[in-house]
Amino acid sequence: MLSIEQIEKRKKGLGATDCAAVMGLSPYRTPYELWMIKTGRMDEPTILNEDRLRLRHAHEETIANEYAFQKNCKLRRVNITSIHPRLPFMMCNLDRVITGQRKIVECKTSSGFLRQIWGVNGTDEVPIQYILQVQHQLAVTEYDDADLAALIDIDDYRIFPMPRNEKVIAKLEDACERFWFDHVLADAPPAPTTRGDLKLMYPTNNGNFIEANTDILSYINEINQIKLSIKGLDADKEKIEKEIIQFIANNDGITEGEKVIVTFQANKNGVRSLRIKERA
Repeated sequence: MLSIEQIEKRKKGLGATDCAAVMGLSPYRTPYELWMIKTGRMDEPTILNEDRLRLRHAHEETIANEYAFQKNCKLRRVNITSIHPRLPFMMCNLDRVITGQRKIVECKTSSGFLRQIWGVNGTDEVPIQYILQVQHQLAVTEYDDADLAALIDIDDYRIFPMPRNEKVIAKLEDACERFWFDHVLADAPPAPTTRGDLKLMYPTNNGNFIEANTDILSYINEINQIKLSIKGLDADKEKIEKEIIQFIANNDGITEGEKVIVTFQANKNGVRSLRIKERA
């Protein structure tokens, strides 16, 4: 868990959790939102309250202890903010390192509902933002190796090897350098990439209306056609689902050979939901 001093220091540079946003690959933040935060135009959103932060900290300890047990090694905390030797605006805070080795252990928790985004234990199949986070840490510390240890739900523990990848590091160093100098220090925003970015860019209206041009009229007509198509597809979908439910009746679903392809089962509240699995 970061100290107040470490949190303040992160505002003056790009931390390991920022690099995915810099590269436009974060599911949580766009480059424009990150620029707003780093230039002081927007406060960093507080996702976790104190209770949840405390629980995350407790889980981190559990994950680290399990890693030490499985790997028969000792881990130590790193209580300082590490700074890149060449690019001082790149920094990171590590969860753990293996005692006597230059190897990072990054600890993650995940909901059981997100189990499908994690690969098999021993592979490197993890969400892209975590790959970039760990490579950022390796770039800053100049270490050669890392493992990402994840506790999924309450009892699914997986370890993912994350060795240093020079090609990835070169790309993220270049992206971070350009973002810091061309946007943060130059106080020039990156291009907006989402509707949310545009709402931040234009937060108020002035009461005026602007005359449409040919391109805009074409876009408006296109969106109206899309809306009509969606309504038609929704009606078709409802009709087809009705036929499938009537076919299932009081059964739990439909099979194709030994494979379940459709379920129509009740949740804990007794409400049945139709789920149709994709066929290969």
